[in-house]
Amino acid sequence: MQMQPSLPNPGSNFSLEDAHERGAIIFQTLGSCVPGLTFKAVRVIWPHPSSVEFWYGGDAIDGYELIEKLEGPLDYRKAAEVFESSEALQLPDAYFVEMKIKGLSGLWKEVILIAMNEELSWITEHLLSLNNRQLKQFRKANGPLMRGTRFNHTLLSQVTEIMQEKVVQADMGFSTFAELFKKSSAGKSLSLAELQQDLEAWIKKAKVRQKKLEREQERIRQKQERLLLPYRPDIEFVLKNLEQYANFDDFTPHQLQRNLERFLKEYILANHSLPNQTLYVFRWGVYIRQYQYRFAFTNKTRAIIRQGSKSEEKEITAVGSIDFKTIRKDLK
Repeated sequence: MQMQPSLPNPGSNFSLEDAHERGAIIFQTLGSCVPGLTFKAVRVIWPHPSSVEFWYGGDAIDGYELIEKLEGPLDYRKAAEVFESSEALQLPDAYFVEMKIKGLSGLWKEVILIAMNEELSWITEHLLSLNNRQLKQFRKANGPLMRGTRFNHTLLSQVTEIMQEKVVQADMGFSTFAELFKKSSAGKSLSLAELQQDLEAWIKKAKVRQKKLEREQERIRQKQERLLLPYRPDIEFVLKNLEQYANFDDFTPHQLQRNLERFLKEYILANHSLPNQTLYVFRWGVYIRQYQYRFAFTNKTRAIIRQGSKSEEKEITAVGSIDFKTIRKDLK
């Protein structure tokens, strides 16, 4: 079996024309991010019978460097994902004006160039949520993603607005691009104009739901405030005289008091009284002079403790306790 030759090793001379004749897809351009200086950049997709190689070249290095290798035959969708995820293969927007492509045209040329553009690559994920048939229909309904080597910024701006703003306003922030179309009346046409109309309707409904939720939350808050009102003097007494009833003094008062106040409010709402037994206090560091507090009626508990870059669940022992039995007696 005759093996298809791969690219030369980094540092050697290389003919892009020869590579193209052997089946490589070539992206070649000149660009500049600094006034007065122009740099050459080359990206190569080299398909083999059982693998696909992705190469980087240009003025930044001597020769060519292998960046990624995928097993299996060339799949344009997977190729776009490689460019989307590899900063080394991406290029600034200014490099696309002079871009010349050999070996690829049409839809997948456009998708891969979007993935290659470091400012637009994030859109690739949304486009690829559509299957191949849907991608073709999307392009037919809304126009090409590029015109020549110039991006269709009007179209891409619409996608950006939908996925960064509209889905959040419509309370559908975890939906993929494909899922939005599936839920809309544009499920077959994949027309952005139709999807935009549906989104406006969803946004209005989301605003109504949000106002209803806010009214319900305010009703609950007022109810809780009424329930807590008779206990506020007791909570203030505990916080003011905490050291008198605690059997430890190694704590950061304002942090402990803030967390204890929250705990007591939750306890009172659930039990309609202050605790009447020993309350154990657990503390562990989360940052410089910042601590996490937890309260329980047993002197051991389990907590997620962060050490460096790792977190681990551990059993921890209370650093002390608060005598609520005595507090209750003194409040009578």
